[in-house]
Amino acid sequence: MIKKEFNHFASLEFELLCANFLAKKFHIPRDEISSFWDKNNEFDLFYDNRFKLIAECKYKDTKMCKNDLNNLIKKANVSNLNPDIVVLFSKSGFSNELANLKSEKIKLISLEEILST
Repeated sequence: MIKKEFNHFASLEFELLCANFLAKKFHIPRDEISSFWDKNNEFDLFYDNRFKLIAECKYKDTKMCKNDLNNLIKKANVSNLNPDIVVLFSKSGFSNELANLKSEKIKLISLEEILST
């Protein structure tokens, strides 16, 4: 049963790993990074102090695509968050379309990058 649902069981630990990575990368106190939810949406990771950051963490066997980014931005708009930085974390990488986006606001971080730091 665990093997069949392993990605589901590992997703919380992956989020915690991603939060630790953000703290190091952006020089943020770890205790200032948390999840965020309101009546409309839930965000895996959120920071709002010197700048506003939202992140989506996907521990799945498929690549994240531009639709994942668009959905996250749409959720942020509905929740009136207006993030300065949008981060996508993916266990399995990113589609070519998403990887080819050029933006200072959007950060794509793979599991390999997390493990290499």
